[in-house]
Amino acid sequence: MLTAFALLCFWFGVYLLDNLDYFRQHLMHLNNLDKYLVLLIL
Repeated sequence: MLTAFALLCFWFGVYLLDNLDYFRQHLMHLNNLDKYLVLLIL
């Protein structure tokens, strides 16, 4: 049970590392959205 969870975490980490550039490009767009969302919440 614990090993399955560890494997899941491992594969998720690998997946994130593989798509880091993709996420970074989209986070540039998200940064502007986050600012608007924060303003809306405040």
